[in-house]
Amino acid sequence: MNSGKLASVLAYIGPIGWIIGLLIHQSNRTYLSALHLRQALGLFIMILVLQLLAGILAVIPLIGVLSTLVFGIASLGTIIFVVIGILRAVGGNTTPLPIIGYYIEDKLRNVIT
Repeated sequence: MNSGKLASVLAYIGPIGWIIGLLIHQSNRTYLSALHLRQALGLFIMILVLQLLAGILAVIPLIGVLSTLVFGIASLGTIIFVVIGILRAVGGNTTPLPIIGYYIEDKLRNVIT
């Protein structure tokens, strides 16, 4: 596995994996690793926002129960995105994630080059 693919796969394996992937990317910049580092960062931000919203809404009696269900389903969706991202990284695919990938690319295009 070349360093671009390695950095790309590591990016999806939690914050520590993302940092290691970023360090690998800094020594050998590839479009593949830059794209997957941005996609993974976008997913981590999305997960963080979802968890914060779920925590805030959980204290409201009826809304809390419904939001817990909705955010649980959304969390499952983020896991699916992580798996898709890893599979695309291993395959050397430079297509952004479905549904949210192009939005992430638009917002984070200047973060990692």
